Formats: sequence, C-alpha cells, structure tokens
Amino acid sequence: PRLPFAVPDALKEKERENHTTLRLFIRAVVVPEMQIKLKQGFGRAIRTETDTCVVAILDERAAKGKRYSKDVLAALPEMPVTGSLGDVARFIRQVKGPDYFREASA
Repeated sequence: PRLPFAVPDALKEKERENHTTLRLFIRAVVVPEMQIKLKQGFGRAIRTETDTCVVAILDERAAKGKRYSKDVLAALPEMPVTGSLGDVARFIRQVKGPDYFREASA
C-alpha cells in the first residue's frame, strides 16, 4: 500500500550529514533505495515469460503528477498504467481468457 521507503535509523541520519540539504539527501539516497526495493517487489510478481500480474501502488505520493510519480515509473519496466479498476479487469480477462475464471470441478 505504501512506497517502500526505508525506516529512518541512526546510520541514515549520519549519512544525511554528508548532504547539504534534506532534499538533496532524499534525491541522492532515499529515492534510489526506494526504487531498488520497488524493482525487487515487482520482480517477485513476474518470474517467467508466461506470468501475468497487476501491480497496485496505493500510495498517493506516487499518483500522476505527485512528488514521486516519475521516480516510481522510472523504476518499473514500461507497461500500461491506469487508475481505473475497469481497465485492470479488462486486462486480466484479455490475458487470462475465460477458462481462467471457471471454478475447478469438484
């Protein structure tokens, strides 16, 4: 539900001292670390060429036009992006086909 930013700790606070402003520290250290964790999480969803997934990023800071939207998109492979659940449902139905949604026989 949230972007995978690291929890602040004493080591990060010490590292922050190497940057002249908090903004520079965030851009140089915090955002790249978040992008790596985001890539790793996405990679767990797609293991083979036949895998399909939908990734939902619910953190408002990643919404189109918000502070981290470009950073999030830069971390992920090129793919369709939507804010519509209808688009997601259509995508899954298109990729998986009708047999995917049939209940298994008992």
